[in-house]
Amino acid sequence: MRLLMMVLASVFGLANAQNEVYLYSLKGDDTWKGVRPQVSFANSSLWVGEIHRYPESERFVTNIGNNYESDANYTGIMPFFSYHQDSFSLRRAYIVENETTPINFTPQFISGDFKGTTTHGFGVDRDGTITFKGENKFEGCQTQQQKDMRIFEIFWSGGRAAPDGFECRPLTLRKARK
Repeated sequence: MRLLMMVLASVFGLANAQNEVYLYSLKGDDTWKGVRPQVSFANSSLWVGEIHRYPESERFVTNIGNNYESDANYTGIMPFFSYHQDSFSLRRAYIVENETTPINFTPQFISGDFKGTTTHGFGVDRDGTITFKGENKFEGCQTQQQKDMRIFEIFWSGGRAAPDGFECRPLTLRKARK
């Protein structure tokens, strides 16, 4: 079953290494020094750091479009095909646009937005940076327990402060270069 799902992901273009997503740090910026840069999917959310050591995690590969080519309406989605699923459905990233919350993924078989969330607006700029409606307002957030485990959950910073107990810092996500 897992092999069949991985083959389907390959057919949809989601298993291509150039579609992997990484944490990107500017030279001279020590904010993310020592943090494993590969983005992982686990528990319906995105993570960086040592999360790859946990059995429920898998590398995050997405076939997100380029929002600089012709998507002035920001209609792009960020799909993901998880091999931990029991079905063949694609999941889509969603955010709560005006809040600071984790990037989550729709449940299986849900294809549209649900109350207060949006799955449309994701894209990639000319530098390969992942954006939402043309903006890069992503953060790596962690609780004290997650800090001890050296993992960060990826949040969208939509306006309000992060939930109590979370410490966040801005980050840039990029697709792998061709």
